[in-house]
Amino acid sequence: MKCVFLDCDTLGQDTDLSVITELMKTSCFNNTQKKNEIIIERLQNADAVISNKVPIRQEVIEACPQLKVIFTAATGVDHIDTAFAAKRNIPVCNTRNYAGPSVVQHVMASILYFANKQHEYNASITDRTWSQQELFCLFTPAITELAGKTLGIIGYGNLGKQVASVAKAFGMQIKVAESFSNKQEDTDRFPLSEILLTSDFISLHCPLTEQTKYLFHKKTFEQMKSNAVLINTARGDIVDTNALSTNTMHRLQIELGHSKSYSAYSLQQLLSLPAKPSVLLDMVTLANKLQAWQKLLVCKLKLLKAFQINKKTPIDSLCLRFY
Repeated sequence: MKCVFLDCDTLGQDTDLSVITELMKTSCFNNTQKKNEIIIERLQNADAVISNKVPIRQEVIEACPQLKVIFTAATGVDHIDTAFAAKRNIPVCNTRNYAGPSVVQHVMASILYFANKQHEYNASITDRTWSQQELFCLFTPAITELAGKTLGIIGYGNLGKQVASVAKAFGMQIKVAESFSNKQEDTDRFPLSEILLTSDFISLHCPLTEQTKYLFHKKTFEQMKSNAVLINTARGDIVDTNALSTNTMHRLQIELGHSKSYSAYSLQQLLSLPAKPSVLLDMVTLANKLQAWQKLLVCKLKLLKAFQINKKTPIDSLCLRFY
Protein backbone atom coordinates (compact mmCIF):
# COMPACT_ATOMS: atom_id res chain seq x y z
CA MET A 1 0.00 0.00 0.00
CA LYS A 2 1.47 3.33 -1.10
CA CYS A 3 0.76 6.56 0.81
CA VAL A 4 1.58 10.16 -0.14
CA PHE A 5 1.82 12.99 2.40
CA LEU A 6 1.43 16.19 0.36
CA ASP A 7 2.42 18.83 2.91
CA CYS A 8 4.27 17.35 5.86
CA ASP A 9 5.99 20.65 6.73
CA THR A 10 2.62 21.99 7.88
CA LEU A 11 3.10 19.81 10.97
CA GLY A 12 6.42 21.47 11.73
CA GLN A 13 9.87 20.31 10.76
CA ASP A 14 10.55 18.83 14.21
CA THR A 15 7.60 16.43 14.10
CA ASP A 16 8.62 12.78 13.96
CA LEU A 17 6.90 11.17 10.97
CA SER A 18 8.38 7.73 11.53
CA VAL A 19 5.14 6.38 13.01
CA ILE A 20 3.68 6.75 9.51
CA THR A 21 6.68 6.03 7.30
CA GLU A 22 7.59 2.82 9.14
CA LEU A 23 4.09 1.42 8.69
CA MET A 24 3.91 1.69 4.92
CA LYS A 25 5.76 3.07 1.95
CA THR A 26 5.16 6.81 2.25
CA SER A 27 6.33 9.62 0.00
CA CYS A 28 6.58 12.81 2.05
CA PHE A 29 6.60 16.17 0.30
CA ASN A 30 7.50 19.25 2.30
CA ASN A 31 4.72 21.16 0.56
CA THR A 32 2.70 20.94 -2.65
CA GLN A 33 1.48 23.82 -4.77
CA LYS A 34 -2.28 24.05 -4.96
CA LYS A 35 -2.34 23.24 -8.66
CA ASN A 36 -4.30 20.20 -9.80
CA GLU A 37 -1.69 19.05 -12.30
CA ILE A 38 1.03 18.98 -9.62
CA ILE A 39 -1.21 17.25 -7.08
CA ILE A 40 -2.29 14.65 -9.66
CA GLU A 41 1.31 13.95 -10.64
CA ARG A 42 2.28 13.30 -7.02
CA LEU A 43 -0.73 11.06 -6.37
CA GLN A 44 -0.25 8.75 -9.34
CA ASN A 45 -0.39 5.12 -8.12
CA ALA A 46 -1.13 6.25 -4.55
CA ASP A 47 -3.57 4.18 -2.50
CA ALA A 48 -3.80 6.75 0.30
CA VAL A 49 -3.18 10.46 0.59
CA ILE A 50 -2.61 12.63 3.65
CA SER A 51 -3.28 16.32 3.22
CA ASN A 52 -3.36 19.11 5.75
CA LYS A 53 -4.18 22.06 3.49
CA VAL A 54 -3.64 20.86 -0.08
CA PRO A 55 -7.06 20.69 -1.82
CA ILE A 56 -8.28 17.34 -3.15
CA ARG A 57 -11.05 18.24 -5.60
CA GLN A 58 -13.10 16.25 -8.12
CA GLU A 59 -10.56 16.63 -10.93
CA VAL A 60 -7.82 15.19 -8.74
CA ILE A 61 -9.94 12.25 -7.56
CA GLU A 62 -11.00 11.43 -11.14
CA ALA A 63 -7.40 11.43 -12.30
CA CYS A 64 -6.25 9.09 -9.51
CA PRO A 65 -8.28 5.87 -9.97
CA GLN A 66 -6.13 3.87 -7.55
CA LEU A 67 -6.91 6.22 -4.64
CA LYS A 68 -8.71 4.31 -1.88
CA VAL A 69 -8.77 6.65 1.11
CA ILE A 70 -8.19 10.36 1.88
CA PHE A 71 -6.83 11.40 5.26
CA THR A 72 -6.71 14.97 6.51
CA ALA A 73 -3.97 15.89 8.96
CA ALA A 74 -6.41 18.21 10.72
CA THR A 75 -10.04 18.42 11.80
CA GLY A 76 -11.42 20.48 8.91
CA VAL A 77 -12.34 18.86 5.59
CA ASP A 78 -13.42 21.93 3.60
CA HIS A 79 -10.41 21.46 1.29
CA ILE A 80 -11.69 18.01 0.26
CA ASP A 81 -14.53 17.34 -2.20
CA THR A 82 -16.28 15.00 0.22
CA ALA A 83 -19.41 14.69 -1.94
CA PHE A 84 -17.52 13.43 -4.97
CA ALA A 85 -15.33 11.18 -2.84
CA ALA A 86 -18.50 9.60 -1.46
CA LYS A 87 -19.72 8.93 -5.01
CA ARG A 88 -16.48 7.04 -5.63
CA ASN A 89 -16.81 5.20 -2.30
CA ILE A 90 -13.61 6.79 -1.07
CA PRO A 91 -13.72 7.45 2.69
CA VAL A 92 -12.55 10.86 3.85
CA CYS A 93 -11.22 10.69 7.38
CA ASN A 94 -10.31 13.69 9.49
CA THR A 95 -8.51 13.75 12.83
CA ARG A 96 -9.96 15.02 16.06
CA ASN A 97 -9.16 15.02 19.76
CA TYR A 98 -5.48 15.68 19.08
CA ALA A 99 -5.26 19.42 19.85
CA GLY A 100 -7.70 19.89 22.73
CA PRO A 101 -5.21 21.05 25.38
CA SER A 102 -3.39 23.29 22.88
CA VAL A 103 -6.58 24.98 21.67
CA VAL A 104 -7.95 25.45 25.19
CA GLN A 105 -4.64 26.93 26.32
CA HIS A 106 -4.62 29.28 23.33
CA VAL A 107 -8.20 30.44 23.90
CA MET A 108 -7.64 31.12 27.59
CA ALA A 109 -4.32 32.85 26.85
CA SER A 110 -6.17 35.11 24.40
CA ILE A 111 -8.89 35.87 26.94
CA LEU A 112 -6.27 36.71 29.56
CA TYR A 113 -4.34 38.80 27.03
CA PHE A 114 -7.28 41.18 26.77
CA ALA A 115 -8.42 40.87 30.39
CA ASN A 116 -5.10 41.42 32.16
CA LYS A 117 -3.51 43.89 29.70
CA GLN A 118 -0.16 42.46 30.79
CA HIS A 119 1.42 43.41 27.46
CA GLU A 120 0.50 47.06 28.09
CA TYR A 121 1.82 47.00 31.65
CA ASN A 122 5.03 45.40 30.41
CA ALA A 123 5.36 48.24 27.90
CA SER A 124 4.91 50.77 30.69
CA ILE A 125 7.89 49.23 32.46
CA THR A 126 10.17 49.21 29.45
CA ASP A 127 9.32 52.80 28.47
CA ARG A 128 9.67 53.87 32.15
CA THR A 129 6.10 55.16 32.43
CA TRP A 130 5.67 53.13 35.62
CA SER A 131 8.90 54.19 37.29
CA GLN A 132 8.26 57.85 36.56
CA GLN A 133 4.74 58.07 38.02
CA GLU A 134 4.14 59.21 41.62
CA LEU A 135 1.88 56.43 42.94
CA PHE A 136 2.98 52.94 43.93
CA CYS A 137 1.27 51.36 40.91
CA LEU A 138 -0.52 52.14 37.67
CA PHE A 139 -4.31 52.15 37.49
CA THR A 140 -4.60 52.22 33.72
CA PRO A 141 -5.35 50.37 31.62
CA ALA A 142 -8.15 48.78 33.62
CA ILE A 143 -7.87 45.05 34.28
CA THR A 144 -10.98 42.93 33.76
CA GLU A 145 -11.82 40.25 36.33
CA LEU A 146 -13.12 37.19 34.51
CA ALA A 147 -15.34 35.96 37.33
CA GLY A 148 -18.93 36.77 36.40
CA LYS A 149 -18.10 37.63 32.79
CA THR A 150 -20.01 35.84 30.04
CA LEU A 151 -18.28 33.59 27.54
CA GLY A 152 -20.35 32.76 24.47
CA ILE A 153 -19.33 29.55 22.73
CA ILE A 154 -20.30 28.85 19.13
CA GLY A 155 -19.64 25.21 18.34
CA TYR A 156 -20.03 22.86 21.29
CA GLY A 157 -18.09 19.77 20.30
CA ASN A 158 -15.08 18.47 22.20
CA LEU A 159 -13.15 21.73 21.92
CA GLY A 160 -16.06 23.95 22.90
CA LYS A 161 -16.80 21.78 25.92
CA GLN A 162 -13.17 21.76 27.06
CA VAL A 163 -12.97 25.56 26.78
CA ALA A 164 -16.21 25.88 28.77
CA SER A 165 -14.82 23.63 31.52
CA VAL A 166 -11.68 25.71 31.97
CA ALA A 167 -13.54 29.02 31.72
CA LYS A 168 -15.90 27.90 34.49
CA ALA A 169 -12.86 27.47 36.75
CA PHE A 170 -12.29 31.21 36.34
CA GLY A 171 -15.88 31.84 37.44
CA MET A 172 -17.12 32.76 33.97
CA GLN A 173 -20.74 32.32 32.94
CA ILE A 174 -21.09 30.08 29.88
CA LYS A 175 -23.65 30.54 27.12
CA VAL A 176 -23.68 27.99 24.31
CA ALA A 177 -25.14 28.98 20.95
CA GLU A 178 -27.83 26.91 19.30
CA SER A 179 -26.49 24.26 16.95
CA PHE A 180 -26.56 24.76 13.20
CA SER A 181 -27.49 21.10 12.76
CA ASN A 182 -30.64 19.23 13.71
CA LYS A 183 -28.86 17.05 16.25
CA GLN A 184 -30.28 16.56 19.73
CA GLU A 185 -29.03 19.28 22.03
CA ASP A 186 -27.30 18.03 25.19
CA THR A 187 -27.34 21.33 27.04
CA ASP A 188 -29.33 24.55 27.27
CA ARG A 189 -28.67 26.62 24.19
CA PHE A 190 -29.16 30.27 23.32
CA PRO A 191 -29.97 31.92 19.98
CA LEU A 192 -27.03 33.62 18.27
CA SER A 193 -28.65 37.02 18.75
CA GLU A 194 -28.52 36.61 22.54
CA ILE A 195 -24.92 35.38 22.42
CA LEU A 196 -23.95 38.53 20.52
CA LEU A 197 -25.82 40.92 22.80
CA THR A 198 -24.75 39.48 26.16
CA SER A 199 -21.28 37.97 25.77
CA ASP A 200 -18.12 39.68 26.97
CA PHE A 201 -16.05 37.08 25.12
CA ILE A 202 -17.05 34.88 22.18
CA SER A 203 -15.06 31.81 21.19
CA LEU A 204 -15.61 30.09 17.82
CA HIS A 205 -15.31 26.30 17.53
CA CYS A 206 -17.74 25.49 14.73
CA PRO A 207 -16.85 23.96 11.35
CA LEU A 208 -16.88 26.00 8.17
CA THR A 209 -20.09 25.18 6.28
CA GLU A 210 -22.52 27.05 4.05
CA GLN A 211 -24.36 28.07 7.23
CA THR A 212 -21.32 29.35 9.08
CA LYS A 213 -19.38 31.04 6.27
CA TYR A 214 -19.16 34.75 7.14
CA LEU A 215 -21.28 34.13 10.21
CA PHE A 216 -19.56 37.18 11.65
CA HIS A 217 -20.10 40.13 9.32
CA LYS A 218 -20.76 43.85 9.64
CA LYS A 219 -24.26 43.52 11.13
CA THR A 220 -23.11 40.77 13.47
CA PHE A 221 -20.30 42.93 14.80
CA GLU A 222 -22.74 45.79 15.33
CA GLN A 223 -24.85 43.61 17.64
CA MET A 224 -21.92 42.78 19.92
CA LYS A 225 -20.99 44.64 23.07
CA SER A 226 -18.71 47.59 22.42
CA ASN A 227 -15.85 46.01 24.38
CA ALA A 228 -16.46 42.40 23.36
CA VAL A 229 -13.62 40.04 22.52
CA LEU A 230 -13.98 37.66 19.57
CA ILE A 231 -11.63 34.67 19.47
CA ASN A 232 -11.54 32.56 16.33
CA THR A 233 -9.66 29.28 16.57
CA ALA A 234 -11.95 27.70 13.97
CA ARG A 235 -11.88 28.46 10.25
CA GLY A 236 -10.93 31.93 9.02
CA ASP A 237 -13.89 32.37 6.69
CA ILE A 238 -16.34 32.17 9.58
CA VAL A 239 -15.33 35.80 10.03
CA ASP A 240 -15.80 38.18 7.11
CA THR A 241 -12.51 40.03 7.28
CA ASN A 242 -13.77 42.51 4.69
CA ALA A 243 -16.21 43.70 7.35
CA LEU A 244 -13.39 44.48 9.74
CA SER A 245 -13.28 48.14 8.88
CA THR A 246 -11.16 50.53 10.87
CA ASN A 247 -14.23 51.56 12.87
CA THR A 248 -15.09 47.96 13.65
CA MET A 249 -11.54 47.18 14.74
CA HIS A 250 -11.54 50.15 17.08
CA ARG A 251 -14.89 49.09 18.52
CA LEU A 252 -14.20 45.41 19.11
CA GLN A 253 -11.31 43.36 20.39
CA ILE A 254 -10.53 40.53 18.02
CA GLU A 255 -8.17 37.58 18.19
CA LEU A 256 -7.68 35.77 14.89
CA GLY A 257 -5.83 32.60 15.62
CA HIS A 258 -6.34 30.34 12.61
CA SER A 259 -4.09 31.99 10.07
CA LYS A 260 -4.12 29.20 7.49
CA SER A 261 -7.77 29.84 6.73
CA TYR A 262 -7.34 33.48 5.72
CA SER A 263 -6.65 34.45 2.14
CA ALA A 264 -3.57 36.52 1.40
CA TYR A 265 -5.84 39.37 0.38
CA SER A 266 -7.68 39.26 3.69
CA LEU A 267 -4.44 39.10 5.63
CA GLN A 268 -3.09 42.07 3.72
CA GLN A 269 -6.23 43.99 4.60
CA LEU A 270 -5.95 43.09 8.27
CA LEU A 271 -2.29 43.92 8.55
CA SER A 272 -2.80 47.27 6.83
CA LEU A 273 -5.23 48.44 9.52
CA PRO A 274 -3.95 50.81 12.20
CA ALA A 275 -2.07 49.12 15.03
CA LYS A 276 -4.21 48.74 18.12
CA PRO A 277 -3.43 46.97 21.43
CA SER A 278 -6.88 45.35 21.52
CA VAL A 279 -6.34 43.58 18.19
CA LEU A 280 -4.18 40.49 18.44
CA LEU A 281 -3.21 39.09 15.05
CA ASP A 282 -1.76 35.86 16.31
CA MET A 283 -0.92 33.95 13.16
CA VAL A 284 1.35 31.13 14.23
CA THR A 285 1.18 30.02 17.84
CA LEU A 286 -1.99 27.95 17.63
CA ALA A 287 -0.58 25.73 14.90
CA ASN A 288 2.87 25.49 16.45
CA LYS A 289 2.25 22.84 19.12
CA LEU A 290 4.62 19.91 18.69
CA GLN A 291 2.81 17.76 21.26
CA ALA A 292 -0.47 18.21 19.39
CA TRP A 293 1.08 17.16 16.08
CA GLN A 294 2.56 14.02 17.62
CA LYS A 295 -0.88 13.13 19.00
CA LEU A 296 -2.33 13.69 15.54
CA LEU A 297 0.16 11.25 14.02
CA VAL A 298 -0.66 8.60 16.61
CA CYS A 299 -4.34 8.99 15.75
CA LYS A 300 -3.53 8.75 12.06
CA LEU A 301 -1.40 5.66 12.69
CA LYS A 302 -4.38 3.86 14.24
CA LEU A 303 -6.45 4.52 11.14
CA LEU A 304 -3.71 3.55 8.71
CA LYS A 305 -3.17 0.25 10.51
CA ALA A 306 -6.90 -0.49 10.52
CA PHE A 307 -7.26 0.41 6.86
CA GLN A 308 -4.19 -1.59 5.86
CA ILE A 309 -5.49 -4.70 7.62
CA ASN A 310 -9.16 -4.48 6.71
CA LYS A 311 -8.92 -2.64 3.37
CA LYS A 312 -11.88 -0.58 4.54
CA THR A 313 -12.37 2.03 7.20
CA PRO A 314 -13.64 1.06 10.66
CA ILE A 315 -14.92 3.73 13.00
CA ASP A 316 -12.50 4.74 15.75
CA SER A 317 -14.48 7.04 18.05
CA LEU A 318 -11.32 8.32 19.73
CA CYS A 319 -9.62 9.86 16.74
CA LEU A 320 -11.68 9.86 13.60
CA ARG A 321 -14.73 11.24 11.93
CA PHE A 322 -16.03 9.93 8.62
CA TYR A 323 -17.66 11.78 5.73
